[in-house]
Amino acid sequence: MTRIGGKITPQNLEKSLDRLDKALEKAVDDKGQVSVDELERRLDVTAEVKGKDVGTTKALEAVKDEFSRTESYWVSSGCSGYSATRTVEPELLKKGEVKNVREALMEAKKRVAGFDTHKADGTKGKDGVISEKEEKAALAKPADDLAGTLAQEALKGARQQIEDAKPRPAPSYSRSSGGCG
Repeated sequence: MTRIGGKITPQNLEKSLDRLDKALEKAVDDKGQVSVDELERRLDVTAEVKGKDVGTTKALEAVKDEFSRTESYWVSSGCSGYSATRTVEPELLKKGEVKNVREALMEAKKRVAGFDTHKADGTKGKDGVISEKEEKAALAKPADDLAGTLAQEALKGARQQIEDAKPRPAPSYSRSSGGCG
């Protein structure tokens, strides 16, 4: 979904982010919260109908990372033990977190348009395609907030989707005339 003829466009990155936003909107419960499992289920249904979108998948992973939780647990060691912590993905996005994600998605959609900075001939301006040079420049900037991370993850997903779609050379086999012995 994020490529046209092997090229990345800002419009298709926006579509990747839109998919996540629409699934998020549909997954909100009556308390304004979102079950991450329900959100993933809705994205799976969309992928079955419209095809898989790696940019959407990577953006969802960024959301889960942003709202990961730290939990304590007890490690038993013979007669004693100790307390440790681990980071886990959220099971539920709270009302305020859902609002933050939706706002970040809106901002990320604006930012992906800024990835297209030069025309194909190298002059400043937009040509509707994000070149590899523009892609590298966009990914080189640190993502200082969730919106920046979402925009960059959509871009990384688009590149991955293009790379995954490239034909792979057939494996070559050679026969060895040598034997065991």
